[in-house]
Amino acid sequence: EAANLAYYIDQLQLLTSTVRTPIESAPPDTLVNDTSGAFVGTSIINNKLVTARSNLSGSDLRAVFTGNLDAGGKRPRWSKDGQLIGVLENQLQSEPGEQSSTNWAQITALTLMNADGSNQHELYRTIGKKLVPGIPPGCVPPRTDCIQEVPAIDSFILEFDWSPDGTTLALNICSNARYSNGHTNDSICTIQFLDVATGSLQATKITAATGVHWSRANRLLYRVGIEGPLLYGKAKGIYEADMSVNPPAERLVFAHISRIKTFEDVAPTWSPDGRYFVTLRFILGNHYKADASSDTNLAIMLFDRENPDNPRQLM
Repeated sequence: EAANLAYYIDQLQLLTSTVRTPIESAPPDTLVNDTSGAFVGTSIINNKLVTARSNLSGSDLRAVFTGNLDAGGKRPRWSKDGQLIGVLENQLQSEPGEQSSTNWAQITALTLMNADGSNQHELYRTIGKKLVPGIPPGCVPPRTDCIQEVPAIDSFILEFDWSPDGTTLALNICSNARYSNGHTNDSICTIQFLDVATGSLQATKITAATGVHWSRANRLLYRVGIEGPLLYGKAKGIYEADMSVNPPAERLVFAHISRIKTFEDVAPTWSPDGRYFVTLRFILGNHYKADASSDTNLAIMLFDRENPDNPRQLM
């Protein structure tokens, strides 16, 4: 029966360029006329990817951090009072004099600076475990006399956010194995807390947590993915943690209901008042572009933390 299967072209469209989503309108007047705040993010300035800031209208775009370890940093985050910016940089560890066969581990450096980019200083750096792939050194397949290699261990900061009083940073620190052929396994992530004054990690940890957003109401928002049920006995979903008690009181806000091996909701983010939060939701299926590549479908979902079981799709 399969031999009788036929495909018919339903529609043909000739494209002279890639189809892009148009910009529907100018920024809202409330943003154009608001001079009380600024955006911080990544941008290309003078053909270089940098961390930049601009007014809420998008004007006065200027670089504040060009980067020390990689291309301009990533995940820049304001302190709640708007006085400081934190930014992450990833790097595969390499040191002078190391043999070329060393399998480097990925690490992350966290740099703080003033809102205008001045007074830049590294506050914290993760520590990975490097290895020499293969025994004897550099011995990798297809040679048959190699002893099985021990993987390097990456240790990197996936995400971070500031406490309401600016004294503490919540770091989402993840680890995974890295082999000489470049293969890495799934990451295991925890939330740890860094004292801004001393640069020291506190003893408190939240396990099986991915992503982190700290509200002004002193609640952390994060998700538990596929590693939670296997390693920690946690249900998949979006969680909040009340940081006014020690240890933090965790609460499952919205349980993932998807049976497929992907996350249903990711990137949970609080509204400024801490009453609502949004997520990016993976929608089953994808669509193909003119260059034959495919995109995953995403929706923005709005949750009321007082009634989280009935989210509303914004787009």
